Amino acid sequence: MMMAQTFGLGHALDSFYIALLIPMFFVTVVCIPLGSAFIPVFSEFVQQKKNSFQVDKLIASISGYSLIILTGICILIFLYFSGLVTDINFINNKNKLYDISYLLNIGLLILLFSGFVIFGNAILTIKGHAIYSNSIQLIVPIMTIFTIYVFGSRYGVYSVIIAMLIGQILNLAFVQIKLKKYHVSLWPSLIKIDSKFTKSLLRQYIPLIASSFFVTAATTVDTMLAISLPEGAVSAFNLGNKAVLFIIGILSASMSSVILPYFSNLISSNKIAEAKHELSTFMIMLTLLSVPFTMIIVVWSVPITELIYAGGELGGGQILLVSRVMEYAVIQIPFFICSVLLLKFAIASKQTISVLVVTAIGLIINVVASYLLMQTMGVGGIALGSTISTIITTIVIILLLSMSGHIVGFDLLVVFLNWILYITLLVSVHFNSYAGVIIILITYLLLVSNYLKFVFLKKTKLTL
Repeated sequence: MMMAQTFGLGHALDSFYIALLIPMFFVTVVCIPLGSAFIPVFSEFVQQKKNSFQVDKLIASISGYSLIILTGICILIFLYFSGLVTDINFINNKNKLYDISYLLNIGLLILLFSGFVIFGNAILTIKGHAIYSNSIQLIVPIMTIFTIYVFGSRYGVYSVIIAMLIGQILNLAFVQIKLKKYHVSLWPSLIKIDSKFTKSLLRQYIPLIASSFFVTAATTVDTMLAISLPEGAVSAFNLGNKAVLFIIGILSASMSSVILPYFSNLISSNKIAEAKHELSTFMIMLTLLSVPFTMIIVVWSVPITELIYAGGELGGGQILLVSRVMEYAVIQIPFFICSVLLLKFAIASKQTISVLVVTAIGLIINVVASYLLMQTMGVGGIALGSTISTIITTIVIILLLSMSGHIVGFDLLVVFLNWILYITLLVSVHFNSYAGVIIILITYLLLVSNYLKFVFLKKTKLTL
């Protein structure tokens, strides 16, 4: 919000988002999955070894190999990608942006430190300090907000990205201070890693990398497409997506923390029938809850955008541009929630291939749809293309799980009816068909009430 009001949709903000595009891609694809994969494997390793020296040696080794991999990635980006990103802007006859190469180099340092921060936070989580590890991450946004307020108008986006780097270094320092109480150090070493641990870690890590790659690549490609549009398109796309990414981020994190272990426990306990029932119930209930929320944002996208971003350097035309992106992007929320839920269930039931196939299909559809729609709709078309991709991806994964017997025909029918009514409601609102809206709402209420009765009766039978 502060950056939008301080810099507006133009050279500065476009440069900032373009420069961080590639480093943040690798943070999401390489670093975050390592933290997620490390926690269960390391916990098992500690229980088996119960030897502090071996544990410390393992942590130092992973730090060392992580440093080598991340340094190699940073060098490759430095040598090849900085010039490529800048050249794209020259090819499209845009005015020279702020020094993207300079911003990108600082972004690479953020990438390097992020790997150690995420790894250290994973260890703290295992040690029972998840609240501490999450709380100290506030250092980065606090530093950034302070810098924008004090130095933003004078030093521009340079001050912002430097503040992010300083915040990440401080974050790492606080992580290491906490770990030192357990005599754990993140200082890298190249000691040989236990082969059993390596195999277990890779079994967890590789599918997570692949899944993260396809999901993150879609956003990266969308931003790259926005670079070819008139000035301010990159900023509009990123700002319009912020509300959606905020909601999706919270839901994804909560599902990873709660839903995935819940399904895993049910399946490992051989409670397959209960797991299938809970999957259908969660999916339908999440759809029912998310549709009204989504419709509010769609109908009032302009006032909401004005409330969030108005003031400072953002003019009326820029507000409309951002609101259009938000409106098209937010449509995907009910489908995205179901998609995340279904993917977590697929992972818990060890259907990794299905996850990879679906995410790959989603990436291809996203690129094609976004490219075609942006020709006539501009940056809003990119957001709509992403939404279309999410809808199709969700339909594919639900059909795959249905064919494997995890979703029964009746539940599948109820889900599709929900989605059809939702899309019809969007069309009615778009064309100001008030009669259509009323009819759909009545139908929707009847569907919800009857399904709730059915769920109650089914739950009672399962309990008996």
